[in-house]
Amino acid sequence: MKSVTWLRQSNLPFQSIWLLLWCWQKQKSTGTTVDISGVSYPTVRRWFRRFREQIPASTLQLSGIVEVDESFFGRQKFGSQTIVVGAIERDTRRVRLQVIPDRAQDSLEMFLSTTVNRGSHITTDAHSGYNDLEFYGFSHERCNHSNGHFGPTNMIENFWGVLKRSLRRLYGKLTLADLPNILKEWEQRQNQPEMFYTVTNYLQATLVLS
Repeated sequence: MKSVTWLRQSNLPFQSIWLLLWCWQKQKSTGTTVDISGVSYPTVRRWFRRFREQIPASTLQLSGIVEVDESFFGRQKFGSQTIVVGAIERDTRRVRLQVIPDRAQDSLEMFLSTTVNRGSHITTDAHSGYNDLEFYGFSHERCNHSNGHFGPTNMIENFWGVLKRSLRRLYGKLTLADLPNILKEWEQRQNQPEMFYTVTNYLQATLVLS
């Protein structure tokens, strides 16, 4: 939980903050929010960043059949890509997302050991970084994308597509420094959608009086 201090110290009228929060919850783009609220573009971006920062970090452990994959964010031609690994629970569509330094086996195993319960059935592509998952208590199914076999990872592949299209629509050029908190937001949109139904729900979930 976060202190309410971040809300009290603002010079913006509370009515404006409420409207900005509503726009962010409803996934209005930055430009649309400027038009609705009359607040400047930099101020909207700053407040959207604040709203994301207040979301509690997830401690959710996934179970059952869990699809796992990595994806690149950022522009490859500028050498500024960031690697994100994701896991999605097939029955519930709950997700865990994390920036990782590389696609090495150690990085992927560290992610899985903290986000997926032992005994779960993990499906991945044929990347060698997923070798030896059985050693960590998982059963493991691979699909070879080079042979046109995508079925076992369809859900996580589709999730990446939806996420990237949404980020382009909402923010245009993505600031990679914001990516960890953006991923945290998307985890909770998927796992706790009720937090985003109303402004009151968000405030109840993220604020404590101090």
